[in-house]
Amino acid sequence: MCLTQISHGPVYTTAVTGQCVQPGLQFSALSHNFGVCFVTLPDMPVQSMVLKLTNTDHKDMRFVAVMICIVEEINHTVYKLCVDVAFWLKLY
Repeated sequence: MCLTQISHGPVYTTAVTGQCVQPGLQFSALSHNFGVCFVTLPDMPVQSMVLKLTNTDHKDMRFVAVMICIVEEINHTVYKLCVDVAFWLKLY
């Protein structure tokens, strides 16, 4: 159970339920240490790695990726933080 607050409105008690099965995915790495990273300027190299995902399940899966960016200006400097969010949808 969780409480959902509507801006300047009522509070609702909501419940979220669902079912899932563990997908048959194999990852090329389970962790990676990027070490010390600095905020970069445009055209500077960035830290990255390639993560290979292999479908070992007997059913097909669809990969969905979304990029979420937050842009904020502080003292005439623009900061941009982007995070890639990815998930798999199992096709039945």
